[in-house]
Amino acid sequence: MIKLVCFDLDDTLMDFHKGEEIAFYETMKEENVEASHDDYLLYKKINGALWKKLEKGEVERYALQRIRFEELKKESQLDFDIEKVNALFPKMLSEQAILLEDSERVLKWCSKKAELAIASNGTATTQHRRIEKSGIDKYFKYIFISEEVGHAKPHQGFFDAIFKTANVSPEEVLFIGDSLSADMKGAVKSGCISVWFNPKHIINDLNVIPDHEIDRLSSIIDRWEEFK
Repeated sequence: MIKLVCFDLDDTLMDFHKGEEIAFYETMKEENVEASHDDYLLYKKINGALWKKLEKGEVERYALQRIRFEELKKESQLDFDIEKVNALFPKMLSEQAILLEDSERVLKWCSKKAELAIASNGTATTQHRRIEKSGIDKYFKYIFISEEVGHAKPHQGFFDAIFKTANVSPEEVLFIGDSLSADMKGAVKSGCISVWFNPKHIINDLNVIPDHEIDRLSSIIDRWEEFK
């Protein structure tokens, strides 16, 4: 029996990439820096590589936030104050709460079936603000954010915190997320019922085999009995 449904936040319930792009340009504009699309793509590449290192425990969160802009300034023609941009960007990002299609409908439906939780590797202040601003906070009994938990997905400590706090066993948890390396790797290893949200039909090139794969969030409703 499913007692807890855990949702990843970014690119599962919210369009993180669109929000991130808006926040990037707004940050640079605030600092009177004219950034191009290529500059944003470079930032995105640098940031993505650092988050992969975070998942592996190879870099600390606060170092990540600083390093990404240090590397961006070094590899681009942009001239900005690293400390100012590093402080401003999370504030800009925290105002971006763009829900993906069907997110609220699925949450409303699932909230009648089980308790709900958010499980995110994001920064606590930013994620709490985005969740609140989106209006979906009313559906969640628990919010697990790696900065507050002390471990990032896929670390077992993150999932153990979920089981302990919600007083559930792994097989009673339905875990839904878009990242194979963070969400699915952790969910599979910890024994949760794992559902890979893969709307872009990315090829699974990792040694991680989720229990289920969906390309529409609404499939959670359609296939609920199958997940159980």
